[in-house]
Formats: sequence, C-alpha cells, structure tokens
Amino acid sequence: MTDDECVSQIVNSLVIIFKNEEGGLTCAIHPDENYKPSVYGVIVNDLVQHIANCFGVREAEVWKWIDDERFHPNRGKVQQLPDASWKDVLR
Repeated sequence: MTDDECVSQIVNSLVIIFKNEEGGLTCAIHPDENYKPSVYGVIVNDLVQHIANCFGVREAEVWKWIDDERFHPNRGKVQQLPDASWKDVLR
C-alpha cells in the first residue's frame, strides 16, 4: 500500500491529535459553532474512557496521570512527550 492509498479525508472534525514531523504531538481543536465548551468536556471524558480501554488500564489510572499533569503543568510540553505507550507513562 502506498502513502497515497492511505490518505483519508476527515470532515467535521472537533479535535485531532497527531504526531508531527518533529516527533511531538499537535492538537487541533475545531470548535463547532453549535457546541459550548462543556461539550468538549464530554469529549475529553469519552477520550479518557477510550484510552483506558485501548491500553487495558483502569480509567482511574488515566485520570491520575491527567491530574498529575494538570497540577504540575509542562513537565514536558506536549511537543516533547517521550515516545512511550500510555502504560509506560502511567506506571
């Protein structure tokens, strides 16, 4: 499969997070004019649940890491996070 065959189009995105060319993470938020900021809180909660399920960890473990980062922000900016799985980061 070539790179051209892997290209897909994303329409009506709300949040996109991807690994950029420098190896960091880029987060793009596209607010919908009909959504209040609270809707994005629901999206974040859903994302935490998906992360926990994807990596086979408890949701509380993901929230613990989030709280640690919230109360000690920028230990490493998002663009500088190590290339590790969430299981490694949560331990």
